[in-house]
Amino acid sequence: MIVPHRPAVSVHVPREIRAGQPLEVITLVTAKRDVKVDAITARIRGYEQIQAVQRTLIDLRAKLKSAEVLAKGEHRLMFRAELPASLPPRYEGRLYRIGYLCEVHVDLPWWPDRRASFVLNVLPPDQHLPDETPFHFSTRPAGPRADELHLEGIVDQRTLVVGGVLAGSVVLSNLGLGYRELQVSLVAMERVSGNSYEAKRWTLSLPVPTAEGEPVPFRMRVPDVAPSFLAPSGGLTWKLEVAARTRMSQLKAPIPIRVVAAGPNAEARKVAPALPRIGNERTTQLWKQVADRHGFVLRGDGMETRRDDVRVRVSRDARGRDGMFLVADFEYDPLGLELLAHPRSELGKTVQAVINKDDPLRDLDVHGREDPQARAFVGRWWAPEHDLRVELIDDERARFVRPGAGQEERELDAFVRTVGLMVRAFFAARTQMPLPGPLLGADVAWAKLVTGLEQATLWRGPLAVTGELDGVPVRLGHEWEDAGPHVVAEMPSEQPLEPCFVVEDAAQVDALDLSAEARGVVLRLLEIGALEVETRTLRLRWPPGPRKEIDEGLTALRRLARLKGALRTNLGPYR
Repeated sequence: MIVPHRPAVSVHVPREIRAGQPLEVITLVTAKRDVKVDAITARIRGYEQIQAVQRTLIDLRAKLKSAEVLAKGEHRLMFRAELPASLPPRYEGRLYRIGYLCEVHVDLPWWPDRRASFVLNVLPPDQHLPDETPFHFSTRPAGPRADELHLEGIVDQRTLVVGGVLAGSVVLSNLGLGYRELQVSLVAMERVSGNSYEAKRWTLSLPVPTAEGEPVPFRMRVPDVAPSFLAPSGGLTWKLEVAARTRMSQLKAPIPIRVVAAGPNAEARKVAPALPRIGNERTTQLWKQVADRHGFVLRGDGMETRRDDVRVRVSRDARGRDGMFLVADFEYDPLGLELLAHPRSELGKTVQAVINKDDPLRDLDVHGREDPQARAFVGRWWAPEHDLRVELIDDERARFVRPGAGQEERELDAFVRTVGLMVRAFFAARTQMPLPGPLLGADVAWAKLVTGLEQATLWRGPLAVTGELDGVPVRLGHEWEDAGPHVVAEMPSEQPLEPCFVVEDAAQVDALDLSAEARGVVLRLLEIGALEVETRTLRLRWPPGPRKEIDEGLTALRRLARLKGALRTNLGPYR
Protein backbone atom coordinates (compact mmCIF):
# COMPACT_ATOMS: atom_id res chain seq x y z
CA MET A 1 0.00 0.00 0.00
CA ILE A 2 1.30 3.45 -0.96
CA VAL A 3 0.67 6.01 1.78
CA PRO A 4 0.37 9.51 0.25
CA HIS A 5 2.51 12.43 1.42
CA ARG A 6 3.67 15.76 -0.01
CA PRO A 7 7.23 15.59 -1.42
CA ALA A 8 9.67 18.46 -0.80
CA VAL A 9 10.37 20.76 -3.77
CA SER A 10 13.35 23.02 -4.51
CA VAL A 11 14.45 24.86 -7.63
CA HIS A 12 17.94 25.68 -8.93
CA VAL A 13 18.19 28.69 -11.24
CA PRO A 14 20.95 31.25 -11.94
CA ARG A 15 21.27 34.05 -9.38
CA GLU A 16 20.78 36.55 -12.19
CA ILE A 17 18.65 35.77 -15.26
CA ARG A 18 19.04 37.87 -18.41
CA ALA A 19 15.98 38.48 -20.57
CA GLY A 20 16.50 37.23 -24.11
CA GLN A 21 18.74 34.35 -23.05
CA PRO A 22 17.92 30.65 -22.58
CA LEU A 23 17.00 29.70 -19.03
CA GLU A 24 17.55 26.24 -17.59
CA VAL A 25 15.49 25.38 -14.49
CA ILE A 26 16.34 22.31 -12.41
CA THR A 27 13.55 21.13 -10.11
CA LEU A 28 14.41 18.74 -7.28
CA VAL A 29 11.48 16.69 -5.93
CA THR A 30 12.34 14.63 -2.85
CA ALA A 31 10.00 11.90 -1.65
CA LYS A 32 10.33 10.38 1.83
CA ARG A 33 8.81 7.15 0.49
CA ASP A 34 7.11 5.93 -2.66
CA VAL A 35 4.26 8.22 -3.56
CA LYS A 36 1.76 8.34 -6.39
CA VAL A 37 1.48 11.59 -8.37
CA ASP A 38 -0.99 12.52 -11.10
CA ALA A 39 1.40 15.10 -12.61
CA ILE A 40 4.27 17.49 -11.84
CA THR A 41 4.12 20.81 -13.69
CA ALA A 42 6.21 23.97 -13.64
CA ARG A 43 5.27 27.49 -14.58
CA ILE A 44 7.28 30.68 -15.11
CA ARG A 45 5.08 33.68 -14.56
CA GLY A 46 5.90 37.36 -14.93
CA TYR A 47 3.60 40.20 -14.01
CA GLU A 48 3.40 43.92 -13.36
CA GLN A 49 1.30 45.15 -10.50
CA ILE A 50 -0.17 48.58 -9.70
CA GLN A 51 -1.39 48.45 -6.12
CA ALA A 52 -3.68 45.36 -6.10
CA VAL A 53 -4.14 45.04 -9.86
CA GLN A 54 -1.87 42.60 -11.73
CA ARG A 55 -1.21 42.31 -15.45
CA THR A 56 0.52 39.26 -16.91
CA LEU A 57 3.75 39.85 -18.82
CA ILE A 58 4.70 36.23 -19.49
CA ASP A 59 3.27 32.80 -18.67
CA LEU A 60 5.30 29.70 -19.63
CA ARG A 61 4.28 26.20 -18.58
CA ALA A 62 6.01 22.82 -18.71
CA LYS A 63 4.86 19.33 -17.76
CA LEU A 64 7.71 17.62 -15.95
CA LYS A 65 6.03 14.26 -15.17
CA SER A 66 2.83 12.43 -16.01
CA ALA A 67 0.91 10.14 -13.64
CA GLU A 68 3.22 7.56 -12.04
CA VAL A 69 4.52 6.25 -8.74
CA LEU A 70 7.40 8.41 -7.67
CA ALA A 71 10.07 6.28 -6.02
CA LYS A 72 11.56 7.21 -2.68
CA GLY A 73 14.48 9.64 -2.97
CA GLU A 74 15.45 12.73 -4.98
CA HIS A 75 14.24 13.24 -8.53
CA ARG A 76 15.97 15.77 -10.77
CA LEU A 77 13.62 17.30 -13.33
CA MET A 78 14.77 19.89 -15.85
CA PHE A 79 13.15 22.16 -18.39
CA ARG A 80 14.37 25.02 -20.56
CA ALA A 81 12.70 28.28 -21.47
CA GLU A 82 13.66 31.54 -23.13
CA LEU A 83 12.46 34.85 -21.74
CA PRO A 84 11.72 37.52 -24.38
CA ALA A 85 14.38 40.24 -24.62
CA SER A 86 11.67 42.89 -24.23
CA LEU A 87 10.83 41.90 -20.65
CA PRO A 88 11.47 44.58 -18.01
CA PRO A 89 13.61 43.68 -14.96
CA ARG A 90 12.28 42.66 -11.57
CA TYR A 91 11.37 45.77 -9.59
CA GLU A 92 9.91 46.52 -6.15
CA GLY A 93 8.54 50.07 -5.98
CA ARG A 94 6.17 52.05 -3.83
CA LEU A 95 3.05 51.79 -6.03
CA TYR A 96 4.42 49.71 -8.86
CA ARG A 97 6.20 46.38 -9.01
CA ILE A 98 7.33 43.79 -11.52
CA GLY A 99 7.76 40.22 -10.36
CA TYR A 100 8.81 36.88 -11.77
CA LEU A 101 8.00 33.53 -10.18
CA CYS A 102 8.82 29.92 -10.86
CA GLU A 103 5.87 27.87 -9.56
CA VAL A 104 5.98 24.08 -9.18
CA HIS A 105 2.79 22.02 -8.72
CA VAL A 106 2.93 18.39 -7.57
CA ASP A 107 -0.60 17.00 -8.18
CA LEU A 108 -1.36 14.27 -5.62
CA PRO A 109 -4.48 12.09 -5.89
CA TRP A 110 -6.76 12.22 -2.86
CA TRP A 111 -4.25 14.31 -0.93
CA PRO A 112 -3.42 18.05 -0.60
CA ASP A 113 -1.16 19.05 -3.50
CA ARG A 114 2.37 20.39 -3.04
CA ARG A 115 2.68 23.91 -4.44
CA ALA A 116 5.94 25.86 -4.24
CA SER A 117 6.76 29.32 -5.57
CA PHE A 118 10.25 30.79 -6.09
CA VAL A 119 11.21 34.38 -6.94
CA LEU A 120 13.34 34.87 -10.08
CA ASN A 121 15.76 37.79 -10.38
CA VAL A 122 15.33 38.89 -14.01
CA LEU A 123 17.60 41.57 -15.51
CA PRO A 124 17.54 43.26 -18.93
CA PRO A 125 19.74 41.90 -21.75
CA ASP A 126 23.45 42.72 -21.47
CA GLN A 127 23.70 45.23 -24.30
CA HIS A 128 26.73 46.95 -25.82
CA LEU A 129 27.45 50.32 -24.19
CA PRO A 130 29.34 53.08 -26.02
CA ASP A 131 32.47 54.55 -24.42
CA GLU A 132 31.76 57.46 -22.10
CA THR A 133 33.09 60.98 -22.45
CA PRO A 134 32.88 63.60 -19.67
CA PHE A 135 29.61 65.53 -19.58
CA HIS A 136 29.56 69.24 -18.68
CA PHE A 137 26.49 70.81 -17.09
CA SER A 138 25.69 74.36 -16.05
CA THR A 139 22.67 76.31 -14.80
CA ARG A 140 23.64 79.00 -17.30
CA PRO A 141 25.93 77.76 -20.10
CA ALA A 142 26.75 81.34 -21.13
CA GLY A 143 28.33 81.90 -17.73
CA PRO A 144 27.26 83.35 -14.37
CA ARG A 145 25.61 86.70 -14.04
CA ALA A 146 26.63 89.07 -11.29
CA ASP A 147 24.75 88.54 -8.01
CA GLU A 148 23.02 85.35 -9.24
CA LEU A 149 23.40 81.82 -8.00
CA HIS A 150 25.34 79.74 -10.49
CA LEU A 151 26.73 76.24 -10.55
CA GLU A 152 28.48 74.20 -13.18
CA GLY A 153 30.21 70.88 -13.17
CA ILE A 154 31.33 67.77 -14.93
CA VAL A 155 30.67 64.04 -14.53
CA ASP A 156 32.67 61.24 -16.07
CA GLN A 157 29.62 59.28 -17.32
CA ARG A 158 25.86 59.38 -17.74
CA THR A 159 25.33 55.63 -18.05
CA LEU A 160 25.87 54.32 -14.54
CA VAL A 161 26.53 50.69 -13.71
CA VAL A 162 25.01 49.21 -10.56
CA GLY A 163 27.85 48.90 -8.05
CA GLY A 164 30.07 51.26 -10.07
CA VAL A 165 31.40 54.69 -9.15
CA LEU A 166 30.39 58.08 -10.53
CA ALA A 167 33.09 60.77 -10.38
CA GLY A 168 32.74 64.46 -10.99
CA SER A 169 33.38 68.01 -9.84
CA VAL A 170 31.15 70.98 -9.05
CA VAL A 171 31.98 74.70 -9.14
CA LEU A 172 29.96 77.47 -7.48
CA SER A 173 30.17 81.08 -8.61
CA ASN A 174 29.42 84.30 -6.70
CA LEU A 175 30.32 82.86 -3.30
CA GLY A 176 29.45 86.17 -1.69
CA LEU A 177 25.77 85.19 -1.94
CA GLY A 178 26.34 82.87 1.02
CA TYR A 179 26.02 79.28 -0.12
CA ARG A 180 25.23 76.99 2.80
CA GLU A 181 24.75 73.56 1.21
CA LEU A 182 26.01 71.72 -1.83
CA GLN A 183 24.59 68.29 -2.60
CA VAL A 184 24.68 65.66 -5.31
CA SER A 185 21.70 63.29 -5.39
CA LEU A 186 20.88 60.14 -7.32
CA VAL A 187 17.11 60.19 -7.82
CA ALA A 188 14.82 57.35 -8.91
CA MET A 189 11.71 58.51 -10.76
CA GLU A 190 8.92 55.93 -10.86
CA ARG A 191 6.41 56.13 -13.70
CA VAL A 192 2.93 54.69 -13.21
CA SER A 193 0.17 54.99 -15.84
CA GLY A 194 1.73 58.06 -17.42
CA ASN A 195 2.46 59.88 -14.13
CA SER A 196 5.94 60.25 -12.64
CA TYR A 197 6.95 60.81 -9.03
CA GLU A 198 10.11 60.53 -6.96
CA ALA A 199 10.50 57.01 -5.60
CA LYS A 200 13.82 57.23 -3.76
CA ARG A 201 16.83 59.50 -3.35
CA TRP A 202 20.47 58.97 -2.35
CA THR A 203 22.25 62.20 -1.39
CA LEU A 204 25.94 63.04 -0.99
CA SER A 205 26.72 66.28 0.85
CA LEU A 206 29.77 68.17 -0.42
CA PRO A 207 31.78 70.89 1.30
CA VAL A 208 30.93 74.43 0.21
CA PRO A 209 34.04 75.84 -1.53
CA THR A 210 35.90 78.70 0.09
CA ALA A 211 37.40 80.22 -3.06
CA GLU A 212 35.77 81.46 -6.25
CA GLY A 213 36.00 78.98 -9.10
CA GLU A 214 37.27 76.24 -6.79
CA PRO A 215 36.17 72.78 -8.05
CA VAL A 216 34.73 70.44 -5.45
CA PRO A 217 35.46 66.85 -6.54
CA PHE A 218 33.19 63.97 -5.56
CA ARG A 219 32.93 60.23 -5.99
CA MET A 220 29.62 58.44 -5.50
CA ARG A 221 29.06 54.69 -5.52
CA VAL A 222 25.93 53.53 -7.34
CA PRO A 223 23.87 51.46 -4.85
CA ASP A 224 22.29 48.09 -5.59
CA VAL A 225 19.23 49.43 -7.40
CA ALA A 226 16.95 48.47 -10.27
CA PRO A 227 18.20 49.52 -13.72
CA SER A 228 16.29 51.93 -15.94
CA PHE A 229 13.38 50.31 -17.81
CA LEU A 230 10.07 50.98 -19.54
CA ALA A 231 7.14 48.58 -19.21
CA PRO A 232 3.58 48.66 -20.61
CA SER A 233 2.07 50.28 -17.50
CA GLY A 234 5.08 51.83 -15.80
CA GLY A 235 8.80 52.31 -15.73
CA LEU A 236 11.81 53.64 -13.87
CA THR A 237 14.03 56.54 -14.90
CA TRP A 238 16.99 58.11 -13.14
CA LYS A 239 18.48 61.56 -12.84
CA LEU A 240 21.46 63.12 -11.13
CA GLU A 241 20.53 66.31 -9.31
CA VAL A 242 23.15 68.85 -8.20
CA ALA A 243 21.72 71.43 -5.79
CA ALA A 244 23.14 74.49 -4.04
CA ARG A 245 21.28 76.36 -1.31
CA THR A 246 21.55 79.69 0.46
CA ARG A 247 19.42 80.87 3.34
CA MET A 248 16.73 82.27 1.04
CA SER A 249 16.94 80.33 -2.22
CA GLN A 250 18.22 77.23 -3.95
CA LEU A 251 19.50 76.22 -7.37
CA LYS A 252 19.23 72.79 -9.02
CA ALA A 253 20.85 71.25 -12.08
CA PRO A 254 19.10 67.99 -13.14
CA ILE A 255 21.15 65.64 -15.34
CA PRO A 256 19.32 62.77 -17.11
CA ILE A 257 21.17 59.49 -16.64
CA ARG A 258 20.64 55.80 -17.30
CA VAL A 259 21.34 53.00 -14.83
CA VAL A 260 22.29 49.57 -16.20
CA ALA A 261 22.98 46.22 -14.54
CA ALA A 262 26.59 45.11 -14.21
CA GLY A 263 27.78 42.75 -16.93
CA PRO A 264 30.57 42.05 -19.44
CA ASN A 265 29.52 44.89 -21.76
CA ALA A 266 29.35 47.38 -18.92
CA GLU A 267 32.84 46.40 -17.81
CA ALA A 268 34.22 46.55 -21.37
CA ARG A 269 33.32 50.19 -22.05
CA LYS A 270 35.84 52.94 -21.43
CA VAL A 271 35.28 55.81 -19.00
CA ALA A 272 37.46 58.92 -18.82
CA PRO A 273 40.40 58.06 -16.49
CA ALA A 274 40.75 61.69 -15.42
CA LEU A 275 38.24 64.51 -15.66
CA PRO A 276 39.19 67.78 -17.37
CA ARG A 277 39.57 70.70 -15.03
CA ILE A 278 36.59 72.99 -14.68
CA GLY A 279 35.99 76.29 -12.99
CA ASN A 280 38.24 79.27 -13.13
CA GLU A 281 40.41 79.17 -16.24
CA ARG A 282 42.91 81.43 -14.51
CA THR A 283 43.48 78.71 -11.91
CA THR A 284 44.17 76.15 -14.61
CA GLN A 285 46.63 78.48 -16.28
CA LEU A 286 48.26 79.19 -12.93
CA TRP A 287 48.84 75.51 -12.28
CA LYS A 288 50.32 75.08 -15.74
CA GLN A 289 52.72 77.98 -15.23
CA VAL A 290 53.88 76.67 -11.86
CA ALA A 291 54.17 73.12 -13.20
CA ASP A 292 56.32 74.26 -16.14
CA ARG A 293 58.50 76.34 -13.82
CA HIS A 294 59.36 73.39 -11.60
CA GLY A 295 59.55 70.60 -14.17
CA PHE A 296 56.10 69.13 -13.56
CA VAL A 297 53.49 68.12 -16.14
CA LEU A 298 49.85 69.12 -15.75
CA ARG A 299 47.78 65.93 -15.78
CA GLY A 300 44.12 65.59 -14.85
CA ASP A 301 43.35 67.66 -11.78
CA GLY A 302 46.97 67.90 -10.64
CA MET A 303 50.61 67.98 -11.73
CA GLU A 304 53.13 65.15 -11.83
CA THR A 305 56.85 64.58 -12.18
CA ARG A 306 59.19 61.60 -12.09
CA ARG A 307 62.81 61.52 -10.91
CA ASP A 308 64.46 58.10 -11.30
CA ASP A 309 62.19 55.68 -9.40
CA VAL A 310 60.28 58.42 -7.56
CA ARG A 311 56.91 59.56 -8.91
CA VAL A 312 55.38 62.69 -7.36
CA ARG A 313 51.87 64.05 -7.79
CA VAL A 314 50.63 67.41 -6.50
CA SER A 315 46.87 67.88 -6.23
CA ARG A 316 44.17 69.49 -4.14
CA ASP A 317 41.78 67.82 -1.73
CA ALA A 318 38.53 69.22 -0.33
CA ARG A 319 38.09 68.05 3.25
CA GLY A 320 34.72 69.31 4.29
CA ARG A 321 34.78 71.83 7.08
CA ASP A 322 38.56 71.57 7.29
CA GLY A 323 38.74 73.29 3.90
CA MET A 324 41.07 72.72 0.94
CA PHE A 325 44.51 71.16 1.21
CA LEU A 326 47.44 70.93 -1.16
CA VAL A 327 48.60 67.32 -1.32
CA ALA A 328 51.93 65.81 -2.38
CA ASP A 329 51.89 62.04 -3.03
CA PHE A 330 55.21 60.19 -3.38
CA GLU A 331 55.61 56.69 -4.81
CA TYR A 332 58.99 54.91 -4.90
CA ASP A 333 60.67 51.52 -5.01
CA PRO A 334 60.41 49.57 -1.71
CA LEU A 335 62.82 50.86 0.95
CA GLY A 336 63.15 47.52 2.73
CA LEU A 337 62.58 49.11 6.15
CA GLU A 338 59.07 47.78 6.90
CA LEU A 339 58.42 51.45 7.63
CA LEU A 340 55.20 52.98 8.90
CA ALA A 341 55.06 56.61 10.07
CA HIS A 342 51.93 58.64 10.78
CA PRO A 343 50.88 61.50 13.07
CA ARG A 344 50.35 60.77 16.75
CA SER A 345 47.02 61.39 18.40
CA GLU A 346 46.50 64.79 20.02
CA LEU A 347 47.06 63.21 23.44
CA GLY A 348 50.25 61.55 22.19
CA LYS A 349 51.53 64.86 20.81
CA THR A 350 50.88 66.54 24.16
CA VAL A 351 52.75 63.84 26.06
CA GLN A 352 55.70 63.84 23.65
CA ALA A 353 55.93 67.65 23.82
CA VAL A 354 56.71 67.22 27.50
CA ILE A 355 58.99 64.19 27.60
CA ASN A 356 60.71 64.58 24.18
CA LYS A 357 60.42 68.28 23.49
CA ASP A 358 63.75 68.39 21.61
CA ASP A 359 62.89 65.47 19.30
CA PRO A 360 61.97 66.82 15.81
CA LEU A 361 59.91 63.64 15.22
CA ARG A 362 57.97 63.93 18.48
CA ASP A 363 54.66 64.45 16.63
CA LEU A 364 55.12 61.31 14.52
CA ASP A 365 54.70 57.66 15.43
CA VAL A 366 57.54 55.95 13.50
CA HIS A 367 58.13 52.20 13.40
CA GLY A 368 60.08 49.83 11.19
CA ARG A 369 61.83 46.49 11.25
CA GLU A 370 64.43 48.36 13.28
CA ASP A 371 62.97 51.53 14.79
CA PRO A 372 66.32 53.43 14.96
CA GLN A 373 66.94 52.84 11.24
CA ALA A 374 63.36 53.87 10.35
CA ARG A 375 63.56 57.02 12.48
CA ALA A 376 66.92 57.93 10.98
CA PHE A 377 65.51 57.73 7.46
CA VAL A 378 62.39 59.78 8.29
CA GLY A 379 64.49 62.34 10.16
CA ARG A 380 66.80 62.79 7.17
CA TRP A 381 63.89 63.14 4.75
CA TRP A 382 61.30 65.23 6.58
CA ALA A 383 61.82 68.12 8.95
CA PRO A 384 59.32 70.48 10.65
CA GLU A 385 60.85 73.46 8.81
CA HIS A 386 59.49 72.04 5.54
CA ASP A 387 56.07 73.20 6.82
CA LEU A 388 54.46 70.05 5.40
CA ARG A 389 52.26 67.86 7.53
CA VAL A 390 52.97 64.14 7.33
CA GLU A 391 49.90 62.00 6.78
CA LEU A 392 51.68 58.74 5.93
CA ILE A 393 55.14 57.41 5.15
CA ASP A 394 55.68 53.72 4.47
CA ASP A 395 58.03 51.51 2.48
CA GLU A 396 56.55 52.44 -0.92
CA ARG A 397 54.64 55.71 -0.64
CA ALA A 398 54.21 58.90 1.36
CA ARG A 399 51.71 61.75 1.59
CA PHE A 400 52.39 65.30 2.78
CA VAL A 401 49.77 68.07 2.99
CA ARG A 402 49.52 71.78 3.66
CA PRO A 403 46.35 73.89 4.02
CA GLY A 404 45.66 75.88 0.85
CA ALA A 405 43.34 76.18 -2.13
CA GLY A 406 46.12 76.45 -4.72
CA GLN A 407 44.62 79.50 -6.41
CA GLU A 408 47.34 82.02 -5.51
CA GLU A 409 50.64 81.85 -7.35
CA ARG A 410 52.82 82.52 -4.33
CA GLU A 411 51.07 79.85 -2.25
CA LEU A 412 51.18 77.20 -4.99
CA ASP A 413 54.73 78.04 -6.05
CA ALA A 414 55.98 77.76 -2.48
CA PHE A 415 54.33 74.37 -2.05
CA VAL A 416 55.71 72.93 -5.30
CA ARG A 417 59.18 74.32 -4.52
CA THR A 418 59.07 72.59 -1.13
CA VAL A 419 57.99 69.36 -2.81
CA GLY A 420 61.01 69.64 -5.11
CA LEU A 421 63.25 70.01 -2.04
CA MET A 422 61.60 66.93 -0.57
CA VAL A 423 62.46 64.94 -3.70
CA ARG A 424 66.14 65.80 -3.32
CA ALA A 425 65.96 65.13 0.40
CA PHE A 426 64.48 61.69 -0.27
CA PHE A 427 67.44 60.57 -2.37
CA ALA A 428 69.86 61.92 0.22
CA ALA A 429 68.02 60.15 3.05
CA ARG A 430 67.93 56.85 1.18
CA THR A 431 71.67 56.90 0.46
CA GLN A 432 72.72 58.19 3.91
CA MET A 433 70.53 56.24 6.31
CA PRO A 434 72.36 53.81 8.57
CA LEU A 435 72.54 50.12 7.75
CA PRO A 436 70.56 47.61 9.81
CA GLY A 437 72.06 47.16 13.26
CA PRO A 438 73.62 43.71 12.67
CA LEU A 439 75.30 45.02 9.50
CA LEU A 440 76.85 48.29 10.68
CA GLY A 441 80.25 48.69 9.06
CA ALA A 442 79.44 46.51 6.04
CA ASP A 443 79.34 49.46 3.62
CA VAL A 444 82.77 48.99 2.07
CA ALA A 445 82.48 45.26 1.46
CA TRP A 446 79.06 45.53 -0.16
CA ALA A 447 80.06 48.57 -2.19
CA LYS A 448 82.50 46.31 -4.09
CA LEU A 449 79.50 44.51 -5.55
CA VAL A 450 78.26 47.79 -7.00
CA THR A 451 81.51 48.29 -8.92
CA GLY A 452 81.34 44.72 -10.28
CA LEU A 453 77.88 45.11 -11.81
CA GLU A 454 76.35 47.37 -14.44
CA GLN A 455 73.77 50.01 -13.45
CA ALA A 456 74.04 48.82 -9.87
CA THR A 457 72.41 50.33 -6.78
CA LEU A 458 73.15 49.70 -3.12
CA TRP A 459 69.95 49.54 -1.07
CA ARG A 460 70.82 50.39 2.51
CA GLY A 461 67.43 49.52 4.03
CA PRO A 462 67.77 45.74 3.76
CA LEU A 463 71.44 45.93 2.60
CA ALA A 464 71.11 44.57 -0.89
CA VAL A 465 72.47 45.30 -4.36
CA THR A 466 70.56 45.29 -7.65
CA GLY A 467 72.06 45.70 -11.10
CA GLU A 468 72.88 43.85 -14.28
CA LEU A 469 75.42 41.12 -15.03
CA ASP A 470 76.11 40.93 -18.76
CA GLY A 471 72.78 42.63 -19.39
CA VAL A 472 70.76 40.31 -17.11
CA PRO A 473 69.09 41.90 -14.05
CA VAL A 474 70.31 40.38 -10.76
CA ARG A 475 69.78 40.93 -7.05
CA LEU A 476 71.97 39.95 -4.17
CA GLY A 477 71.12 40.97 -0.66
CA HIS A 478 69.51 40.28 2.66
CA GLU A 479 65.98 39.04 3.06
CA TRP A 480 64.53 39.62 6.50
CA GLU A 481 62.25 37.10 8.12
CA ASP A 482 61.03 36.49 11.66
CA ALA A 483 63.94 34.15 12.25
CA GLY A 484 66.42 36.79 11.11
CA PRO A 485 68.22 37.84 7.91
CA HIS A 486 69.86 35.67 5.29
CA VAL A 487 71.51 36.53 1.98
CA VAL A 488 69.90 35.51 -1.31
CA ALA A 489 71.28 35.84 -4.85
CA GLU A 490 68.59 35.84 -7.52
CA MET A 491 68.74 35.75 -11.31
CA PRO A 492 65.80 35.50 -13.74
CA SER A 493 65.75 33.43 -16.92
CA GLU A 494 64.10 34.62 -20.10
CA GLN A 495 63.75 30.96 -21.20
CA PRO A 496 62.20 28.11 -19.14
CA LEU A 497 64.72 26.06 -17.16
CA GLU A 498 64.75 22.28 -16.83
CA PRO A 499 64.88 20.46 -14.52
CA CYS A 500 63.53 22.46 -11.56
CA PHE A 501 64.90 21.40 -8.18
CA VAL A 502 65.96 22.40 -4.68
CA VAL A 503 69.22 21.02 -3.26
CA GLU A 504 71.05 21.76 -0.03
CA ASP A 505 74.04 19.39 -0.16
CA ALA A 506 76.09 17.46 -2.68
CA ALA A 507 74.45 14.13 -1.81
CA GLN A 508 71.18 15.30 -3.33
CA VAL A 509 72.76 16.12 -6.70
CA ASP A 510 73.16 12.48 -7.79
CA ALA A 511 69.38 12.12 -8.16
CA LEU A 512 69.16 15.02 -10.64
CA ASP A 513 69.13 14.57 -14.41
CA LEU A 514 71.88 17.10 -15.23
CA SER A 515 74.58 17.45 -17.82
CA ALA A 516 78.16 17.14 -16.63
CA GLU A 517 78.67 20.91 -16.93
CA ALA A 518 75.52 21.75 -14.97
CA ARG A 519 76.38 19.19 -12.29
CA GLY A 520 79.80 20.74 -11.79
CA VAL A 521 78.38 24.26 -11.43
CA VAL A 522 75.73 23.06 -8.98
CA LEU A 523 78.39 21.45 -6.77
CA ARG A 524 80.40 24.68 -6.74
CA LEU A 525 77.31 26.71 -5.82
CA LEU A 526 76.50 24.32 -2.97
CA GLU A 527 79.84 25.30 -1.42
CA ILE A 528 78.14 28.68 -0.76
CA GLY A 529 74.58 27.74 0.15
CA ALA A 530 71.30 26.05 -0.84
CA LEU A 531 70.25 26.21 -4.49
CA GLU A 532 66.73 26.55 -5.86
CA VAL A 533 65.90 26.42 -9.58
CA GLU A 534 62.40 27.37 -10.69
CA THR A 535 61.05 27.56 -14.22
CA ARG A 536 62.13 31.18 -14.65
CA THR A 537 64.35 31.91 -11.64
CA LEU A 538 67.59 30.72 -10.08
CA ARG A 539 68.06 31.45 -6.38
CA LEU A 540 71.03 30.81 -4.09
CA ARG A 541 70.57 31.09 -0.31
CA TRP A 542 73.49 31.60 2.05
CA PRO A 543 73.29 30.03 5.53
CA PRO A 544 71.13 32.05 7.98
CA GLY A 545 72.56 35.20 9.46
CA PRO A 546 73.74 38.65 8.35
CA ARG A 547 76.88 38.88 6.25
CA LYS A 548 79.17 41.87 6.52
CA GLU A 549 81.65 40.33 4.08
CA ILE A 550 80.42 39.13 0.70
CA ASP A 551 83.60 38.45 -1.26
CA GLU A 552 82.01 35.49 -3.01
CA GLY A 553 78.98 37.51 -4.15
CA LEU A 554 80.10 38.26 -7.71
CA THR A 555 81.45 34.72 -8.06
CA ALA A 556 78.08 33.33 -7.02
CA LEU A 557 76.24 35.48 -9.58
CA ARG A 558 78.60 34.39 -12.37
CA ARG A 559 78.08 30.75 -11.42
CA LEU A 560 74.30 31.23 -11.51
CA ALA A 561 74.71 32.67 -15.01
CA ARG A 562 76.78 29.62 -16.06
CA LEU A 563 74.21 27.26 -14.56
CA LYS A 564 71.40 29.04 -16.38
CA GLY A 565 73.17 28.52 -19.69
CA ALA A 566 73.91 24.88 -18.88
CA LEU A 567 70.30 24.13 -17.92
CA ARG A 568 68.96 25.77 -21.05
CA THR A 569 71.20 23.54 -23.17
CA ASN A 570 69.49 20.57 -21.54
CA LEU A 571 66.23 21.39 -23.37
CA GLY A 572 65.29 19.30 -26.37
CA PRO A 573 65.54 15.61 -27.26
CA TYR A 574 69.35 15.45 -27.07
CA ARG A 575 71.79 16.10 -24.21
